[in-house]
Amino acid sequence: MARANIVACATGHHFYLLNDGNAVNFVHGAAVGPFIYLVQGEILAALSLLTSGRLAEPGLHQVAHRVRESIARAWLRTFDEE
Repeated sequence: MARANIVACATGHHFYLLNDGNAVNFVHGAAVGPFIYLVQGEILAALSLLTSGRLAEPGLHQVAHRVRESIARAWLRTFDEE
């Protein structure tokens, strides 16, 4: 069973981490290849953007293309030999 952790921010907002921060759709031990690190890298980049205060307006936002390329290059350096 997945464990939930509640984290409170200084702003009074809360967020929930499920399955110890791992993908909740793999809670029962399904095999996940290294590609999941690309997704997690972009999630971390998005969280950084959200908490930076650089977003001018509420709404839907995307991680910049150059950031996604950087994440992909780091992934390739790490996993290209497998």
